[in-house]
Amino acid sequence: MRQSSIFDIAKSSKPWNRSQRIDAVLSLVALSQLFLSALQGTLIIIGMPEKLASEYRVYLSAATIIIAFPFLLFRKPRVVVLTYLFTIAIYLFHTVFFPNTIEYWIAEAFRFTLPICIPTALCVILIKDRYIFYYYLQLIAYITGFLSLLYGLFTYLGGAILSENYDYSQGFGYMLLFPIIVLFYQKKWYSLVFSAILLLLLIVYGGRGPLLSVVLFFVYVLIKQKRFILIGVLVGAVAVGIPILASTVKSLGITSRMLDLMLTGEMAQDNGRNAINEVIERGIQQEPFGWGLFGDRVITDGANYAHSFYREILAEFGIYIGGVLLFVLAIEVIKRFKIIKDEDRDMYVLFFFACFVPILFSGSYLTSSNFALFIGLAILLPKFYSKRRVKKFNMK
Repeated sequence: MRQSSIFDIAKSSKPWNRSQRIDAVLSLVALSQLFLSALQGTLIIIGMPEKLASEYRVYLSAATIIIAFPFLLFRKPRVVVLTYLFTIAIYLFHTVFFPNTIEYWIAEAFRFTLPICIPTALCVILIKDRYIFYYYLQLIAYITGFLSLLYGLFTYLGGAILSENYDYSQGFGYMLLFPIIVLFYQKKWYSLVFSAILLLLLIVYGGRGPLLSVVLFFVYVLIKQKRFILIGVLVGAVAVGIPILASTVKSLGITSRMLDLMLTGEMAQDNGRNAINEVIERGIQQEPFGWGLFGDRVITDGANYAHSFYREILAEFGIYIGGVLLFVLAIEVIKRFKIIKDEDRDMYVLFFFACFVPILFSGSYLTSSNFALFIGLAILLPKFYSKRRVKKFNMK
C-alpha cells in the first residue's frame, strides 16, 4: 500500500514563515476540539462528575478560542465581524418572531454555537496553507487515540457500566472515530495497527453510528484503490471473526451491546429514537413554516432534540424552506466533491464521514464543533481549485 505524504508536506517546509505560523495556531485551535472532546470523556470515565467535566471542556475551549481570535481578526477582520453581526441579527430576529426559542439560544447557542462552533469554522476557513492543517490533524489523531486507549483501559479495569445494561458509550464511539480513520488513511504499518486496535474498542464499547462512518470511509478508500476483492475478503473475515471476538470478550467479563446486536441481527433495532422522531414529525406538520433555530427543542419542550439532521432542519425552517435548504446542501456537498481533487478530496470525504454523517443520526449541527470543522473545510478546499488560482499557479 502506497504511503501518503499529505501529512508530511508542511513538516518538510520548515522553518515556517509568519503566515504559516498563523496557520499553525488556527489549525491547532480548530482541531483542539477533537482533543478536548476526548479529554472530557476520559475525565468522566476516571471518576470526574459529568457536569464538571463538561464545564472543564467549555472553559478550555473558550481559552483556545481566545488565543485564536486576534489571529482571525488580523487575517480577515471583515469576515469575522460580518459573521458575528449576521449571527446577532438572526438572534434579534428570533426574539421577535420565535420568542419560544430564546431560552435554547441562551442555554446552547451562547454556550456552544457562538463561542466555539463559529470560531472553529472560521479558523479552518481562514487557513492559507492546508498542509499545516493536515500535519496537525495527524498529531491530534494520535493524541486522541492514546486517550481512547486510556478510556478503554479504565472502562475494563474499573468495571464501569456506561449504560443501564451494557459497557457501552455512544460518545466514546465518536471519540474513536477520527483517530481510526485518520490513522487508517496514513497507511503506515504502525498507524494501521493502532487504527485496528481502536476499531476493536469501537466494536466492543462504541455505538452503531460511529461504526457506520468508519465502514463507509474504509469502503470509499478500497473502492478508490479498486480493491474489490479485498472488500469481499474483509466481509468474510468479519463474518467469521465477530463470533470469535464476541466469545473472547465474554470470557473477559465484558458485555458488549454492539456485539450482541451483531450476533442477533438487530443492528437496525429501535433504541427509543422512533418515539422522538414521531414527536418531531408531528411538530413539523403542525408548523410547516418552522419553529425557528432550536425549534426541535421547542417541539419536545426541551426534553430532547431531533437526533436527525434533516428533521432538525425541517423543524427549524419548515417543510418548504427546509426542504429547499436540504436540496441546496446536497448539491453543494456533491459539487465540492467534484471540484476538489486528489488527496484533498480524500480529506474532504474523511471529514464528511467523520463530521457530517454522525449528525444524521445523533447530535445537533448547531452545537457540534465537528460539523463546524466540516463546514470550514468544505469552504476552504475549493479555493485551491478555483480557475483563477490554478492559472496563477501554472504561470509560476
